[in-house]
Amino acid sequence: MKDRILNIVLVGLIAYLAIYFLFLKEDPYQTKVENPNFSLEIKLNGLEEDKDYLWVFSSLEPGIGVATIDFRTGEINPKMFTRLKFKNGKLKINGRIEEPGLYTLRNINDNEELVFMLDSCEQKIEAEVKELRADKYMLGYNPFTYSGSKLNKEYFSFWDYPKIKEFNNSYLTYLKWSKRKVKEIYGISLREYTRKLMKGESGELRQNLKVSKKEEIAFIDERKSKVTKVILKKQKAVLQFVKENPNTTIGLDYLLCYVYLLGNEKPNFENMSQYMPLIGDQLQNTSTYKYLRESYALEGNLQVGNLAPDFTVTDTYGDSLRLSDLRGNIVLVEFWKSSCDYCVDEKANMLEMYLKYRQKDFEILSVSFDTDRKKWLNAIDKQALPWLQYRDSIGYDCSSIIKEYAHAGIPYYYLIDKEGRIIAKALRQPKMVKSEEYNLNLQLQKIFAHKNITSTLLQ
Repeated sequence: MKDRILNIVLVGLIAYLAIYFLFLKEDPYQTKVENPNFSLEIKLNGLEEDKDYLWVFSSLEPGIGVATIDFRTGEINPKMFTRLKFKNGKLKINGRIEEPGLYTLRNINDNEELVFMLDSCEQKIEAEVKELRADKYMLGYNPFTYSGSKLNKEYFSFWDYPKIKEFNNSYLTYLKWSKRKVKEIYGISLREYTRKLMKGESGELRQNLKVSKKEEIAFIDERKSKVTKVILKKQKAVLQFVKENPNTTIGLDYLLCYVYLLGNEKPNFENMSQYMPLIGDQLQNTSTYKYLRESYALEGNLQVGNLAPDFTVTDTYGDSLRLSDLRGNIVLVEFWKSSCDYCVDEKANMLEMYLKYRQKDFEILSVSFDTDRKKWLNAIDKQALPWLQYRDSIGYDCSSIIKEYAHAGIPYYYLIDKEGRIIAKALRQPKMVKSEEYNLNLQLQKIFAHKNITSTLLQ
């Protein structure tokens, strides 16, 4: 009996030692990737010991082993989360990048974000946590000291550029106004307001209003208008910077972030037509340039008057439908997801338009990118929407539809004529837009005022 107990204890001890040496002894603060070509040490001063940080390392080019966010889509993949922990205020990362670029270290439990340039070398960065607030500076800028990579000199030269400084002053003015209004309307800080929006808790915000619903809507509309003006000012500044500095990696990366991804579709295409030829030869083999070139070509295919790219989706019963099957109808194509608040907010106006024009060969094709079938079905049942409900179950990130449609965001709306040609795009309900070109209701009104409807007639 004693021998048996002794054997059990010995087996248990051996198992513990094996686990210890294989897993526990490994430094939890050092990420591991095969064939690393960079070493990065980040020191953050002012970390709070009792705060729950969840640091995520991400880049414009996913795939370095610890990247989790692709800024091209804005999608976060929870399965790829890597909890990076600081030890004595320091974090060491060994990794591999195929090319240098703009990277971030972001605390997704709050507003802290460190943005910097990363190169295939040894480099060190030091910053103050209090300086990393997304509500303190424009997203994409934070002060830090560095050594090792010369690219961070580009980073600061970008933010010291006169036009960028001019934009930053406009942003800080907007920020001051936004902080005051959020406090008045919701009784919380802008930081907390932003955090709740990022977590999809807009419903909770509305339950604690300090003003009337009408005043809140007025604030949301005014805020969107101000943000649009700020972004457009930054777009112009970035374009001017690229024109004067065609071979800078920072210029190319911000061209992607603030010109292609954040603007209205028509200005984007026009901007890219003007500035793509200005990008220096040294950068034309990078993945970012190739991505922009590909997207630019796709945008060219999606101009008004062109045939809308065909695609196949499945309904709630698993039956397939091609977009081309709907020829002979005016079709509003909607890209959406059940988790998208803005998508849900558009539904009431879409229902009104559907009931108004459904007897006039008008159809709505809603294409969801929900990977979770149950969530998709629950959203359809809850909203009780009477038009065509289909899904691309592979999800937004991997969808060939999204690629063909130039990485359209969510929600996104195209109007297609009876011949399958694009009539209008980037449409929204009236309260969301000021331009007639993007006003869904006005576009439909104009369309159905004509008996013979073609995209050529409406241009």
